[in-house]
Amino acid sequence: MTKTTVSTRVYLLKRPRKVSGKLAHFYVLRWTEKGGKQRSESLGRTSGMTKALAKQKRADKELQLIAPEPVVEAGWSLGAFMPYYLEQRSRGDDHQANDAKAASSKLGPRTLPAHELVLRYLIEYFGEGQLIDEIDEDMAEAWHTALRDGKLSDCRDPRQRSKRLNLNTMRNKVRTAKSIFNWCVRRGVVTQNPFASFKSRAVKKETPYTYVSLATFRAVCEHAPPAWRALLGLCRLAGLRLTEARRLPWSGTAMDSDGVVRQVGIDWAAKLGEVEVPMISLVGKNDRYRQVPICNELMTILTAVHEQAPVGSVTICQQITQKALHHAMNRHCRSAGITPWRDSFHALRFSLENDWKMDYLETTYCAWLGHRPEISREHYIAPTASEFLKACTAAQASSS
Repeated sequence: MTKTTVSTRVYLLKRPRKVSGKLAHFYVLRWTEKGGKQRSESLGRTSGMTKALAKQKRADKELQLIAPEPVVEAGWSLGAFMPYYLEQRSRGDDHQANDAKAASSKLGPRTLPAHELVLRYLIEYFGEGQLIDEIDEDMAEAWHTALRDGKLSDCRDPRQRSKRLNLNTMRNKVRTAKSIFNWCVRRGVVTQNPFASFKSRAVKKETPYTYVSLATFRAVCEHAPPAWRALLGLCRLAGLRLTEARRLPWSGTAMDSDGVVRQVGIDWAAKLGEVEVPMISLVGKNDRYRQVPICNELMTILTAVHEQAPVGSVTICQQITQKALHHAMNRHCRSAGITPWRDSFHALRFSLENDWKMDYLETTYCAWLGHRPEISREHYIAPTASEFLKACTAAQASSS
């Protein structure tokens, strides 16, 4: 049984983009979905692909969009369903979805293996011959219990076998299972999702982040190389994420999805930094930038590092490699006689937000940090020692 999709015209475009401060051109495919939403797909740099090959890829994409698409019916076994599902999700374009969000069903290279692992867990427990539309809530609960207790170990690292999975890991697997079965519901493979009632939202860590005082931060900086002082300063004094701090250039340009080129880096005169956010914005897809204030202490650190930076350095932390960052951070802490704390870099960002909450409006410091107030309240804000002492002092003063 087949279903023919509406004919879709695919256009081949060339678009400029800034890469590492240099202008490069890319071949891009663009088309309009049945709901009116525009979709695009990058084929790669024009320098690495002939125009004839790009045209062929455009034609292949157009054929893929207009070709008759099989309608999956009930009665699929897990063994037969898994390769079909992975192939479909690797290319995306779910034309049977009812809304644009569901239609964008392509999984990235990091997400697809997670879906494959959950399917392998299902096959290990139920067997390849298990019909997917016969899995009900009771069977899903039994599978969930077996996975949690470490009884499904063939798909896991040998060193982790037979170990119980923690709560958030289990909820992560449930989220993936929900996604798989929701896709099946849209495709008609199953009539209902057996994991629909399972809790899948990650729970907040019971142990709060460590508050790293400015005194502790300065002590570690004294025993760290110049580039590391800049990295720590950007996290503790400007609230940058580790990825953002490592990518921040001294100065440069970056292009957003609308083709608008903006200056990024350090504005020495205004004492602020323009950060290119390395993720989809929480406010709008094109809002990939934010400004962060640079205090005098951080400006002093950056000035000293800039004067010692090798000629031609592009990023502030260019001399720091990605390898074993947390181990190196722990080493600098021990050199300063300080016990390393959990979540080395994120704790620095957490500590700054707790400082900023004393002096600025919530909307202000959340804009500087690049997240929503709801995220701040749930994951970042916690009572500090200074607030505790302030409350105790106020209580003593009132009693006297």
